[in-house]
Amino acid sequence: MNNLNNVVVAVDHKYSENNGAYTVVTFWDGLTKKLSTIGGPYDLIAHDLYSVDATQDQIAEAAEHYATKIYSKGWIDGSGALTFIGATVKLKRSRKAPNGVALLVVDFRKGGYNGFYNQQDPDLIVVDVDGVRVSVSESCVSEIVKGAYPWWA
Repeated sequence: MNNLNNVVVAVDHKYSENNGAYTVVTFWDGLTKKLSTIGGPYDLIAHDLYSVDATQDQIAEAAEHYATKIYSKGWIDGSGALTFIGATVKLKRSRKAPNGVALLVVDFRKGGYNGFYNQQDPDLIVVDVDGVRVSVSESCVSEIVKGAYPWWA
C-alpha cells in the first residue's frame, strides 16, 4: 500500500466516549519531506489495516522534521492553550529566568480568573534553569528554538 517514499511512522489507537474506538495513522514521505495523517473519530479505518513500516532512521528523520518545521506555535492542549511542553524556547521580558537563552519547557499551568485577588492570572510555563524549575508568563516566549518531539519518536 505504501511505496518506499511514503511510510507509516505511527499508528495511534484512540477512544472517544462519543464515537468509540478509532485509529489515526501518520505517514512520512521522505522524498518531499512531508508528514500527513489519516483517520479520526469519523473515519472508518480498520483497527489492523496499517502498521508501522518505517525504519528507525525514517522515524528519526520524520520526528526531527516535526520538531523543527511543524511545531512552530507550541503544543495545544484540550482547552486551546499553548503549552510549549517539551519545546526549547527563548524568553523576553522575564524577571525570573534569563532572557535570550534557550530553555526547556517542562510544565504548563493554565491561567484563569482568581477570585481571591479578583484578577485574571496569566497562563504560565515552567522552564528549567540550571536544574531549577521557574514559572514565567507564557507571554514572555519570544521564540521557539526547537519544538517538542512527537510521541512516536
